[in-house]
Amino acid sequence: MKAAFVNADEVATILIRSGADINVKDNQGQTPFMMAALSDSKAVAETLAEFGADVDAVDNQGNKALDMAGLSFVKFFRDRAIREKSNFKRIRDILDSY
Repeated sequence: MKAAFVNADEVATILIRSGADINVKDNQGQTPFMMAALSDSKAVAETLAEFGADVDAVDNQGNKALDMAGLSFVKFFRDRAIREKSNFKRIRDILDSY
C-alpha cells in the first residue's frame, strides 16, 4: 500500500510478483490504486492497472480512485485508455460515466 503512495513503481512490481494482493483495502477502504491516485503516482497506478487492479473500487466514503485523483492523473489515464485496451478500457468507461 505504501509503495503506491510514495510512487515506488519498482517496489510495487516486486510486491505484486511476490503475490501481494493488489486490491487490499486499508481501514478506510482505500486500495493501492486509490493511494496512487491520491499521490499522483502514475507509474504505480499504471503497473497496478496492468496487473488487473480493481480501478472501480469504492472506499468506505463511497469514493473511487478517480474521485480522489488530480487532473493530471485523470488526463494521463484518459489518454492511455484511448490508446490501450484491457483494464485501461475500464478506466475510459469510468471516465465516460462522470
